[in-house]
Amino acid sequence: MLTRGRGASLSLYENGLIYRRGAKESATTWDEIESYIQETACRVTKKDGEVIEFGLNIKDADEVALRIQEETSKRMLPQMKAAILKGASVRFKGLKPAERIPLGKAFDNFIRAFSRFEVDAEGITGIDGGNRIAWKDVTEFGVAEEQIGTRNRAWNKIDVLFIKDGNTSLRTRLDFLENAHILLAICDEMVNLKNAEGAGS
Repeated sequence: MLTRGRGASLSLYENGLIYRRGAKESATTWDEIESYIQETACRVTKKDGEVIEFGLNIKDADEVALRIQEETSKRMLPQMKAAILKGASVRFKGLKPAERIPLGKAFDNFIRAFSRFEVDAEGITGIDGGNRIAWKDVTEFGVAEEQIGTRNRAWNKIDVLFIKDGNTSLRTRLDFLENAHILLAICDEMVNLKNAEGAGS
C-alpha cells in the first residue's frame, strides 16, 4: 500500500513501513516498534529510540493508523499479557504535548497530559496520582468524547481513555498516551479473566 501527502509518501508492507519526506527516508519493521501514539500526527517510536512521525493529513491516514494498530497489537498484546500473568508489571507512558494551553486547575486535575499507568495481574495504578483499581472491581472502561473549554475559549472535543470502579476513575487524554490501544485490549482481557475467576469461585 502506497499513500501520499504533501511532499511525503508512506509505503506499508507485510513486514513494516517506509516513510519518505524530501530526501529523508525512515523505515521500520512491525517487530521493531516499541510504542505508537496517534495525536495530531501518527508517532511511531522504535526500540532503538528512533521516532517516525507523519501527519494525519496524509491520504488514507485513518486506514494507515488502523493498520499500525493491528500490526502492533498482534505483537505487543501477547507479550505484555504473558508478562503480566507471570507476575511482572507493564507501564504505559504519557506524552508531553508540545505546548500546554493554560487551563483552570480543576480541568488540569481532570485530564493530565503526563498520565502514566502501571498494569499488573491484580489491577491498574495511575502512577502520577497513586490511585489504583483492581480488575475485579472495574465497573466500566473505554473511550469517551469530552468537550473542553472555558467562557473565553471555544469548546473543543477530545477523546478520553477511562477506567473506573465504584469510587475511583483513572482517565487521560487518549492522544497523549503511548500504546493506548494495547492498554484498552489488556483492560478487556484482564477484566474478563477476573470476572471468569469470580464466577468460578
